[in-house]
Amino acid sequence: MPIFVGSFDEFKTYLNDFVKNKVPALTRKFRQGECELCGKKTTLDSAHLRGREREVIIKEAFEKAAKALGGGIFSVDLDMFAQYIREEHSNPDNFHFLCHACHTKYDAPESSIKESDFKRQGNTGRQITPRRHRERKFFW
Repeated sequence: MPIFVGSFDEFKTYLNDFVKNKVPALTRKFRQGECELCGKKTTLDSAHLRGREREVIIKEAFEKAAKALGGGIFSVDLDMFAQYIREEHSNPDNFHFLCHACHTKYDAPESSIKESDFKRQGNTGRQITPRRHRERKFFW
């Protein structure tokens, strides 16, 4: 079992970009069709829902997988962390699927886009057949 030992800030420093780079592969099967805002048929981005941003999911996964050692230092089971990250990022209800232009507007701090502006609301009920993956013995 791989283990990280350090503070939460150190953990974020090392794993935030790693998680960011895994999202496209985990959400690829859902990024089909048209933008949920403008309806444009193009390559879609996976935009985390507000309140379910990557940082929030990382914090939740950290809290599930970490054991406090004292003095702000934690021992984190990376297998448990990875499992939670995979589960959360494999759920299409944690994302909006947007063209790049709409994703940029949605993520902007001054964005006026509301949840009611989206074509898809709430639970998708999507029936996607997951791709078969061989059993992996490493972190991802």
